[in-house]
Amino acid sequence: RIECVAVAIENWTWVFPREYCEKDADLLEALVDILHTCDNTSWNGQYDYTAFECDKLFKSAALRRYWDVSDPPVMNLQSDARIKRKLLEADAAADLATAANLIGMGGHKQEAHTVLKAICDELRKYRMSFQKTPTGRTRPPITPVYIKPAELSQATWDKWFEYLDVGFDEEKFAYRFMPKDILWRYCARDAFTTWHLEDWCNTRLILDPGLAMIWEEVAKSAMWAYCEMRMNGMPLDKGGLQLFAQYLETEIKQVQAKID
Repeated sequence: RIECVAVAIENWTWVFPREYCEKDADLLEALVDILHTCDNTSWNGQYDYTAFECDKLFKSAALRRYWDVSDPPVMNLQSDARIKRKLLEADAAADLATAANLIGMGGHKQEAHTVLKAICDELRKYRMSFQKTPTGRTRPPITPVYIKPAELSQATWDKWFEYLDVGFDEEKFAYRFMPKDILWRYCARDAFTTWHLEDWCNTRLILDPGLAMIWEEVAKSAMWAYCEMRMNGMPLDKGGLQLFAQYLETEIKQVQAKID
């Protein structure tokens, strides 16, 4: 579920909260037009591409808007600032918070991440409040600051509890409860940072025709392949996989024999 979308170009950023898009068909249509017709970049775009394709609000809007195109993608992803940055600096840390230092936006995530941690703690404690202690005692209820249990159905909570019980990170559900002003600022700053990182990368690729060619002929194809694999999985040759497993088993036995 996408809670908020931000689009940036140069020093302008527009924020499209989900609740506004759900109520205003024209606003949703305008956002889908931007996503579909403009050449978009992203930071680690495989996640954004997949999120738009899987979120029914945006996918349905794209199908209505471009009904004459067979299964139009919501997002016209043409670049990935994370891959470009790794192409330029292979040993650089691959998170947006680190890369933001290049353009003077370091620390822009601190406000949101502080609140996010608190929400995750509340979700963890709220889940535990329904479980007995190791000695069989009932845990006291919590008084949450951020999460609003009554806003969601019990069926939704039960499903989330299932995920949490098998080890899913609370962060997967925490953005639902982030205060809107903080969420919107966070989204806007990420988009603003990503545009300027893309610009930073492009300026350097212009100076290195070899790397620019690698981006166009290799890295961009890999970017789309990541998106397709994340959407559809990856086909494997079962026979080839079994042969590879046998090869590895033989290699392991030889190494084990040498060790012995």
